[in-house]
Amino acid sequence: IDRPAETLEASSRTAKEKEMCARKWLVHPRSPTKLKWDIALTVLITYSVLVLPVRIGFGWEAACASFLFAFEIAIDFVFLTDVVVNLRTTYFRSNGILESDSQSVMLRYFRTWFFIDVVSSVPIDLILLATTPSFCESGGGASQVKLAKMLKAFRLVRLVKLLRLFKMGKHVQTLRRELGLN
Repeated sequence: IDRPAETLEASSRTAKEKEMCARKWLVHPRSPTKLKWDIALTVLITYSVLVLPVRIGFGWEAACASFLFAFEIAIDFVFLTDVVVNLRTTYFRSNGILESDSQSVMLRYFRTWFFIDVVSSVPIDLILLATTPSFCESGGGASQVKLAKMLKAFRLVRLVKLLRLFKMGKHVQTLRRELGLN
């Protein structure tokens, strides 16, 4: 019977939580901006999950001066930005109270997704481009064989990016809750 009063109280509490997060430079897990960020990440994770295995399996590398090469490096930087966002994103404790202590938020992230997020976000192609002079050159020779072997090793590291698929489930669950979908 008191549903409107409960809804008003919850709405007021959420507004106060969001205000407090803004003062502390934290991200509220239910803010509209965070929701949009999660949608964008879900799209990029889906792209990575669909394209990466095909590229690794068939050995298709994007040309260094191509749009695809630049796009995938941009994706890596978005994922690196997500690491920073996650370091500042609050969460609800099991008792339903918002955890707003910066140190607790960071420690929780360090114990959960931090390592996987950082390793999978490293822009390997950009590092190879900067450190290997022959990365973009074509032709044969011993240096190309060495480069091919090095690329195969780095492709294995790229597979860590597929672990983000598990994180996508969390984003979808958030979307469903916020949009009221079942």
